[in-house]
Amino acid sequence: MFSVGLLIGLNILGSLCLVVLVLMYVSWRYVDYLESLMPRSECVLGNKRNFSDAGLPGKMVRFGSISMMLAFSKFSVRKGMANADDIKRFPKHIKIMLVSFLFFTYFVLGALLVAN
Repeated sequence: MFSVGLLIGLNILGSLCLVVLVLMYVSWRYVDYLESLMPRSECVLGNKRNFSDAGLPGKMVRFGSISMMLAFSKFSVRKGMANADDIKRFPKHIKIMLVSFLFFTYFVLGALLVAN
Protein backbone atom coordinates (compact mmCIF):
# COMPACT_ATOMS: atom_id res chain seq x y z
CA MET A 1 0.00 0.00 0.00
CA PHE A 2 1.93 3.03 1.27
CA SER A 3 5.58 2.84 2.13
CA VAL A 4 6.89 4.33 5.34
CA GLY A 5 9.07 6.74 3.36
CA LEU A 6 6.05 8.10 1.52
CA LEU A 7 4.15 8.67 4.75
CA ILE A 8 7.13 10.42 6.33
CA GLY A 9 7.58 12.54 3.22
CA LEU A 10 3.92 13.55 3.16
CA ASN A 11 4.10 14.39 6.85
CA ILE A 12 7.14 16.61 6.31
CA LEU A 13 5.57 18.24 3.25
CA GLY A 14 2.37 18.96 5.17
CA SER A 15 4.36 20.45 8.05
CA LEU A 16 6.35 22.60 5.65
CA CYS A 17 3.16 23.89 4.00
CA LEU A 18 1.71 24.65 7.43
CA VAL A 19 4.86 26.56 8.44
CA VAL A 20 4.76 28.66 5.26
CA LEU A 21 1.05 29.45 5.62
CA VAL A 22 1.39 30.42 9.28
CA LEU A 23 4.47 32.50 8.49
CA MET A 24 2.62 34.34 5.73
CA TYR A 25 -0.44 35.02 7.89
CA VAL A 26 1.42 36.11 11.01
CA SER A 27 3.81 38.27 8.99
CA TRP A 28 1.01 39.99 7.11
CA ARG A 29 -1.16 40.53 10.17
CA TYR A 30 1.19 41.20 13.09
CA VAL A 31 4.62 42.40 11.94
CA ASP A 32 3.76 46.08 12.46
CA TYR A 33 2.59 45.35 16.01
CA LEU A 34 5.74 43.34 16.75
CA GLU A 35 7.90 46.18 15.44
CA SER A 36 6.05 48.65 17.65
CA LEU A 37 7.16 46.58 20.66
CA MET A 38 10.83 47.16 19.70
CA PRO A 39 10.97 50.88 18.79
CA ARG A 40 14.64 51.45 19.71
CA SER A 41 16.21 48.36 18.16
CA GLU A 42 18.54 49.26 15.32
CA CYS A 43 17.95 46.11 13.29
CA VAL A 44 14.17 46.51 13.45
CA LEU A 45 14.40 50.13 12.32
CA GLY A 46 16.80 49.26 9.50
CA ASN A 47 14.71 46.34 8.28
CA LYS A 48 11.57 48.44 8.39
CA ARG A 49 13.28 51.13 6.35
CA ASN A 50 14.71 48.67 3.81
CA PHE A 51 11.84 46.20 3.45
CA SER A 52 8.72 48.29 4.02
CA ASP A 53 8.01 48.52 0.28
CA ALA A 54 8.69 44.83 -0.43
CA GLY A 55 5.17 43.58 0.32
CA LEU A 56 4.62 40.18 1.90
CA PRO A 57 8.18 38.88 1.35
CA GLY A 58 9.51 41.98 3.11
CA LYS A 59 7.16 41.44 6.04
CA MET A 60 8.29 37.83 6.25
CA VAL A 61 11.94 38.94 6.41
CA ARG A 62 11.09 41.49 9.10
CA PHE A 63 9.19 38.85 11.10
CA GLY A 64 12.09 36.43 10.83
CA SER A 65 14.60 39.01 12.00
CA ILE A 66 12.48 39.85 15.06
CA SER A 67 12.17 36.15 15.90
CA MET A 68 15.93 35.68 15.54
CA MET A 69 16.69 38.68 17.74
CA LEU A 70 14.39 37.32 20.44
CA ALA A 71 15.78 33.78 20.19
CA PHE A 72 19.37 34.99 20.44
CA SER A 73 18.77 38.09 22.53
CA LYS A 74 22.16 38.25 24.29
CA PHE A 75 24.00 38.04 20.98
CA SER A 76 21.67 40.65 19.42
CA VAL A 77 22.19 43.09 22.28
CA ARG A 78 25.97 42.53 22.31
CA LYS A 79 26.23 43.20 18.56
CA GLY A 80 24.02 46.29 18.79
CA MET A 81 21.15 44.92 16.72
CA ALA A 82 18.60 45.01 19.54
CA ASN A 83 18.00 47.32 22.47
CA ALA A 84 18.23 45.57 25.84
CA ASP A 85 15.22 47.46 27.23
CA ASP A 86 13.11 46.48 24.22
CA ILE A 87 13.99 42.82 24.76
CA LYS A 88 13.20 43.02 28.49
CA ARG A 89 9.85 44.75 27.92
CA PHE A 90 8.78 42.42 25.11
CA PRO A 91 5.70 40.45 26.27
CA LYS A 92 6.78 37.02 27.48
CA HIS A 93 3.90 35.07 25.92
CA ILE A 94 4.53 36.57 22.48
CA LYS A 95 8.27 35.94 22.78
CA ILE A 96 7.64 32.28 23.62
CA MET A 97 5.33 31.88 20.61
CA LEU A 98 7.79 33.53 18.20
CA VAL A 99 10.80 31.58 19.39
CA SER A 100 8.83 28.31 19.42
CA PHE A 101 7.67 28.93 15.86
CA LEU A 102 11.24 29.71 14.79
CA PHE A 103 12.59 26.47 16.25
CA PHE A 104 9.66 24.46 14.84
CA THR A 105 10.58 25.88 11.44
CA TYR A 106 14.20 24.80 11.98
CA PHE A 107 13.00 21.34 13.00
CA VAL A 108 10.85 20.95 9.87
CA LEU A 109 13.67 22.13 7.60
CA GLY A 110 16.09 19.78 9.35
CA ALA A 111 13.66 16.89 8.92
CA LEU A 112 13.38 17.76 5.24
CA LEU A 113 17.16 17.62 4.87
CA VAL A 114 17.49 14.35 6.79
CA ALA A 115 14.65 12.68 4.88
CA ASN A 116 16.14 13.70 1.57
